[in-house]
Amino acid sequence: MHFTPDTANQAVPLRPATIDDAEAISALILPLLEKFIAHEFPPQGRRNLILSMQPASIRGFFEAGHRYHVAEAEGHVIGVVGIRDNAHVHHLFVAEPFRRQGLARRLWSVAREECLAAGNPGVFTVFSSRYAVPAYRKLGFVQAGPPETKDDVTAIPMRYESPANR
Repeated sequence: MHFTPDTANQAVPLRPATIDDAEAISALILPLLEKFIAHEFPPQGRRNLILSMQPASIRGFFEAGHRYHVAEAEGHVIGVVGIRDNAHVHHLFVAEPFRRQGLARRLWSVAREECLAAGNPGVFTVFSSRYAVPAYRKLGFVQAGPPETKDDVTAIPMRYESPANR
């Protein structure tokens, strides 16, 4: 994916995603996963993580009730947030040319507001990669426990509480 500098600086639209977006969501996530996250895991962990982000897996998340929002530019998905059980951030990825411009914050805000409207009391969780911990901290998450390993993939449990709940 290549974007012009002008496009990277534009405010990009967000929209609810559908199962038809599974391939585009996977196409966004996989290169980022391989570049920034997967290298820290043993071979089986990398395979497990990569398999969990394939289009069929993303479709399965939709079928299981996960809700997604995407950001698009030049006909490509350039950002995604996925929420499980109205309270757990399952995915939050932004294409490199669009980082540090507030897009992750916008995606998180839209997802959070939708969850609050659907009855979430203001408490959210995420299992963050080591790489993403600083980004989640900027969004208001705090580490909620020691790193956890499942299927040879290690993640840091984090928690967000709305200011009203603190």
